[in-house]
Amino acid sequence: DLNNNGIIDQDEIQTPSVRLDDRQVNVYPNGTSVVLHLNANMEYPLPVYFWAEGQFQNSVGNYCQQYGNCFLEILPQYAGREIQQYPITYAVDTQTNSAVITDFDANYFVPYTDGVAGDRASIGCRFDPRQGVLTLPEMINGYPVEEIADNALVNATTPPYDNTVPTVRKIVLPDSVQTIGHAAFGSTLQQLHVPGNTNIEYDTFSMCPTVSLCSENANGWAANFAQMYNIPFSTCVGHPAAAIEMTAPTDPVYTGDEVTVTAALTQNDGLAGLSVQLNYDADVLTLTNVQAAGMLSAGNLILSGNYSTVPYNVLWDEALSTSDHTDVGTILTFTFSVKDTASAGTTTVSMTYDAESVFDIDLQNVPIVIENTTIAVLKHLPGDADGDGEFDLADVTNLARYLAGGWDDAQVDLRNADVNGDGVVNLKDVVLMRRSLAGGWGVTLV
Repeated sequence: DLNNNGIIDQDEIQTPSVRLDDRQVNVYPNGTSVVLHLNANMEYPLPVYFWAEGQFQNSVGNYCQQYGNCFLEILPQYAGREIQQYPITYAVDTQTNSAVITDFDANYFVPYTDGVAGDRASIGCRFDPRQGVLTLPEMINGYPVEEIADNALVNATTPPYDNTVPTVRKIVLPDSVQTIGHAAFGSTLQQLHVPGNTNIEYDTFSMCPTVSLCSENANGWAANFAQMYNIPFSTCVGHPAAAIEMTAPTDPVYTGDEVTVTAALTQNDGLAGLSVQLNYDADVLTLTNVQAAGMLSAGNLILSGNYSTVPYNVLWDEALSTSDHTDVGTILTFTFSVKDTASAGTTTVSMTYDAESVFDIDLQNVPIVIENTTIAVLKHLPGDADGDGEFDLADVTNLARYLAGGWDDAQVDLRNADVNGDGVVNLKDVVLMRRSLAGGWGVTLV
């Protein structure tokens, strides 16, 4: 960061080689990246930090002190955001001539090393600290990565010792991995993207009980393993470069209610064009509003001309931009009303995309994975306090017992029981329910 503005600018990538004597760092811009050569005999700790998420991150000095010469390569697509890559310890299986990952140190951020000690190397890993997604390399020093050894990634997926070290929550394994050993992961791992036919030991996930599996092969060994051991499983695109997560309220909604669903980019390696389609059951939901946010707030946005169009189309591009958008966060907010005629149950709100219309600034297609969502719908029947689908004297009795307390069997649907709509369930609601059933009182329950 030669002009000290907190990010690596394009003019700095083009700047001729300079020497920063006060930091003992050589800078070698080559038009496509910046390479920092950190001298082996420098004083420590080295005052070189990574800039990410609006603040400086860990120094790389300790790592260089241990292993000598270090090289940091800063690619322009990562300028101003994550440029971390981690060191791996591996062994070579001479029978298969392949690499076995044996350990992984999540405390360091150095991409490349020169003259490393022993079998330790930092090669080809990509890590997004904002989303906690670690992508492991397919090759290490010319050897295909075919095995994750016993306990190999426990250090990488154990809660960090302080808040300066990011947490690894998702790991994407390369297609070359054939075997995962015993107790290979720690407790922070929430999802493993695994090749479909990778052999998994029965206790591979013994230290990460909340993990889920994701594979592009819905019928492979990974899917069978997940079913056998009752682990959540989903299909996903191989090594996605972008991901969208749909989110709806977790609590049930009632007929007649309004409900909001958001779509958020949770991973984004770089986009310049995006075409997606919103799908939902028009017998259950009515789309009433669409709001763009985040990345979609800039550039060219075209939406379907009518909210009643299903699927509802969203097209966005940045045709004249000179760089990809890498923003993450909410990009769309959809507002629905739940139809009064909708049946009780669960309805899905999903998003699909055109594979040829999700691309980067070079018009290269970008693989994307989308996580859809569901909405639980309950039938709103004013006065049906016990939720059996009918309004009768049993509802009055049930609500009165609920308010009196001490009646263990008195379970109440509070929404249906609030028959005057004042937001409180009390004796007034009991009285209005009695009057409604008796008739002649001109009572309207809401």
